[in-house]
Order: sequence, then structure tokens, then C-alpha cells
Amino acid sequence: MQNLARRQARPTDELHQLYALEGFLARLTVSPYADRFVSKGGVLLAAFGTRRPTRDIDLYADQLSGEVEAMREVVRAIAAIRLDDGLELDPDSASAESIRDENEYTGVRVTLTGTLSVARLSFHIDIDVGDPVWPAPRPVELPRILGGTLEITGYPLSMVLAEKIVTMMQRGTANTRWRDLVDVDIVLEPRRNLWA
Repeated sequence: MQNLARRQARPTDELHQLYALEGFLARLTVSPYADRFVSKGGVLLAAFGTRRPTRDIDLYADQLSGEVEAMREVVRAIAAIRLDDGLELDPDSASAESIRDENEYTGVRVTLTGTLSVARLSFHIDIDVGDPVWPAPRPVELPRILGGTLEITGYPLSMVLAEKIVTMMQRGTANTRWRDLVDVDIVLEPRRNLWA
């Protein structure tokens, strides 16, 4: 991981974090909940040709309870899955809280810790429950930082862009999420000549 960080001129802890997020998603894909979650947000952007640092996983839960404790138990079950990837997630560390209480749709944030060799890691899994998703989610190939891919269910690119643009518009000048604007620009950059 350190050699890759040097080659890419990126901090090692950033790659450790991405590896942990990918490790959680790898466990999700082999869990009984694989067809109940849809990937969205920063981690999913890698499937569309861009990758940026992120410290969380954004998921949409389909046909699952939005109750905080129920979602914590689902994440604990996924974290307990053992894979031969050197990542040790601690299911007992999972803590959960409700998010987006002021909105029409509810969500749950689960915080999880783990280790990768001697590196201690912590990350959030932000789970939306009830948001409408259209067009329908589809299988996407998510490239992994050490090679290979994960096949996950993800938001289509149009939904990723729409969600980011709507968020920017709703927040207006109070928007502090500059990364939404950067994400939209980076994702659209290779596609600009299509509209020229």
C-alpha cells in the first residue's frame, strides 16, 4: 500500500481508508443483504471513471427497516464476514444514529472501526431509507485500488448527478459541500465533447 501511495503521490492513510471502504463493500456483496443495498456517493464515482478521497460509504437501503438499531445489526452482520484481504472489521464497534431528521426521508449513520495490519481505521456508512431512485439502480463494476473489481448495485450516473445538483441548489449560497460541484465537473469532463 505504501508503494502504491508513493507511485500515486497520495497519503498512505487515504489509501488505507479507501481499502477499508472497498473491504466493507466486498463483504456486503457476499452477504445475505447484497440485494438490499444500492451504492451512491463518493465511492461509487470510481465506477464512472473518477475517484476522490472519501471517509464514508453512502448506501440506499431497499426493503429494510430504517430503525437505527435494526440497521446497526445489519451492518454488524456484514462486518462480521471474514475475507482473506487483511482487513479486520470490528462488528462490536458499530454505533448508529439517525440522520436527516428534518427531511422527508430518513437515514441512519453507522460508524465502524477496524484494522489493516497496524493501521487503525474508522469510517461511516450513511444509509438512506425511502429516497426515490429513478432510473432504476443497475449493476456496476467498481474498480478496486489494488486491482480487480467489485460488482455492486449502484445509482445510474444520471441519478448521481441529479442528487448532487439538487443538493447544491437546495443549499444555495450556504452550501459548504464544494466536493459536490467538483464531482459534477469531474464526471462531466470526459463527456463534454458529446454536447459540443
